[in-house]
Parts: sequence; structure tokens; C-alpha cells
Amino acid sequence: MRLSYSFLSAWDRGDIDNAIALYFHNKGSYSQESERRMNDGILLHEELDRYITKFGNLPDWFSNVKLGKGRTEQKLVARYNDIFELSGMMDYLDTENGVIYDWKFGTTSALDWAGTWQMPLYFLICDLLEIPVKSGRIIRHNQYEKKTDWCVVHNTKSARELIENVIETVGNDAYLFFEREGLLT
Repeated sequence: MRLSYSFLSAWDRGDIDNAIALYFHNKGSYSQESERRMNDGILLHEELDRYITKFGNLPDWFSNVKLGKGRTEQKLVARYNDIFELSGMMDYLDTENGVIYDWKFGTTSALDWAGTWQMPLYFLICDLLEIPVKSGRIIRHNQYEKKTDWCVVHNTKSARELIENVIETVGNDAYLFFEREGLLT
């Protein structure tokens, strides 16, 4: 069973229908406002990707952080155990400096995003694939107020233990449900 941050988060908050939709790569059901904000974020992600591909760095309106050599939209999948594969789409994996970058848009602060399981999941995936990563940087741009903030998350043993606990609890709960409902193929 493949686990991603989006799937685990939806499952943990009890949003089972959207978690199942995410698992099968179907569109979930969201409010019009949520849908509009997600689409805004997708367009801004695409704009950043094009800019980085062309210039090798971030645009000034987003951040003055200088990127090392790496790749945008880096999808990684790692075997965790006999039951789970872990999947993560890193916005930018700076292999030169061992940094994972994650772009966020909207009103939720970078510090709030740093408190989620996303970066620890990415750290664990990189560890399993033997990709050296020291830290993650979450850069959030509030496109409505034209303000940017950022936060550093360090790749620590406790961060990896946190996500392993999530996998063993939330992941196992989802696995048992999928197995019982005949959703595993």
C-alpha cells in the first residue's frame, strides 16, 4: 500500500472519502473556496517550476534563497516494509546542499506547515533511498497579501521517529480498512 502525506493527513482527520479518492488518484470533494485555493496553488507551483527550469533559481517575488543543484518536482518512492511504500513529491530536491524545499501558498504560515508530518515523511523517504538530506526549507508565499515567510526543519532522529509512529498507527488503520473493504489490489 502506497502512503503519501496527503493520504495520511486526510485519513488521520477522518476524511475517509477524500483519502480513498487520493489513493486511487481521483478528484476528491472540496468546497468551491478550497478548490479555488488549490488551483491557485497549482498555478503558482507551475510558475515556479518554469522559472527555476529557465533561470536555476527562485524569482525575487517569492524568495531570495539561492538554490543549489537539484531538480524540481522530484517524486520519490521508497519501500518502508512488506506492507507500505512511501511516496513524496518534493518541490525541489537540492542534492548539492542536502536540502528539500517545499513551496506553500495561501494564509497558513510556514511555521504551521513545519509542524506537519510532510517534511519528516520526506526525510524518511530520502533516508530509505540513501539520499543525504540535512534539512528542509518551507517557503510560504501569501499571494493575497504579497508576503513571504519561511522556516527550516532539521532532519533529526525524532522527526523520523514521529513519521514512523504515524505510519505504524494511521497507516495501519488505513491498511486494515482497505483490506477489509477489498480496496487493495
